[in-house]
Amino acid sequence: MKAFYLILIFLCTFTVTGVVAQDSTSTEKKPKIEGPEPLEFVFRPQLSMGIGMFTFYGDVANYNKGFHPTVSRLGYDLRLINPLTDYLDMSFYVLFGQMSAAERTLTRNVNFNTNITTGGIMLNYNFAHLLNDKRIIDPYISVGFESFEFLSKTDYRDENGNIYYYWSDGTIRNMDENDPNAENAVEIYRDYVYDSDIRKLNLDGFGDYSERSWAIPVEIGGNLHLGKRVNFRIGTSMHFAFTDLVDGITVNSVGNRKGDAKNDKFLYTHFALSYDLIYSKPKDDSYEDLFNPDRFEEYRNSDSIDSDNDLVVDLADLCANTPEDARPVDEFGCPLDSDKDGVPDYRDDEINSPEGADVKENGVAYTDEDYELAYRMYMDST
Repeated sequence: MKAFYLILIFLCTFTVTGVVAQDSTSTEKKPKIEGPEPLEFVFRPQLSMGIGMFTFYGDVANYNKGFHPTVSRLGYDLRLINPLTDYLDMSFYVLFGQMSAAERTLTRNVNFNTNITTGGIMLNYNFAHLLNDKRIIDPYISVGFESFEFLSKTDYRDENGNIYYYWSDGTIRNMDENDPNAENAVEIYRDYVYDSDIRKLNLDGFGDYSERSWAIPVEIGGNLHLGKRVNFRIGTSMHFAFTDLVDGITVNSVGNRKGDAKNDKFLYTHFALSYDLIYSKPKDDSYEDLFNPDRFEEYRNSDSIDSDNDLVVDLADLCANTPEDARPVDEFGCPLDSDKDGVPDYRDDEINSPEGADVKENGVAYTDEDYELAYRMYMDST
């Protein structure tokens, strides 16, 4: 069943992310092109792998007040993240590991451990449009929806098959303290092997309940940019389950096992590395090398519109609406400038200005007299 969930999650990932990517806008600036834009399929997910700790909050250990470290277990997550906008992205993930909790008091002694497998989808908001562009850390908040499976077991018997009986003197023995033969009871010790299925023990009469449910994860954290394509993430997420049976104890449990009416929840605190993947659909050949000078002859001879009638088609014309008196034009559709002084020939009163000379608006090079006059005018003004 776990393998089924993994396959289902990643099938959804590639399908939905691909559809979203078709409408996403590339972050790279591209020249504006009149007419229809080239169709381009962009698939740019981030692949993320992380490791962290699960902490359980439920009826066992009274919602783990005090954050006792011995009740945390390792977890692992795998995510595929694809941007929707600069500040919003969507992630598909699988999360798996173990959770446990234990309570040892004079009135109640319960414990459990469970394998957990989670798969879901999250929307992540990173405040990008509100923060400095030169930042190296992106804080984020996320919310999502997920399905999870659990298989809760308890350490109910020792290695010899003896049930644990907790006595009021703090010892564990192989008989109940009120048993007529209690004087023959032998002290035993927990082996901390969770080998008894809580659902099969049916200590509270719940029967064959489902060990699958839904949850809403809420996450906060930050991404540290290590490079253009590599990020380091630290985050913590609280998962609010729709069930109170993860630890096998509810408000309907029997005797001193009785819990409260709150649903269980669990915390996953982790760090991870993510890497940007880039997959692009081959470009449309009709738009390839649009501004490559080597192809201007091909564009000129193509059947296309020439709005200013300068014999260079609009597709290859870098100077649109060239006036009639500015003809002829060069291969780029721009007025000729024979002496390369920045003044086109049709406005140049000195076609062959000296190379490198400063020229006036009419293309005539400045003379020594011009510089002297400019100097005198400057001195007079001061």
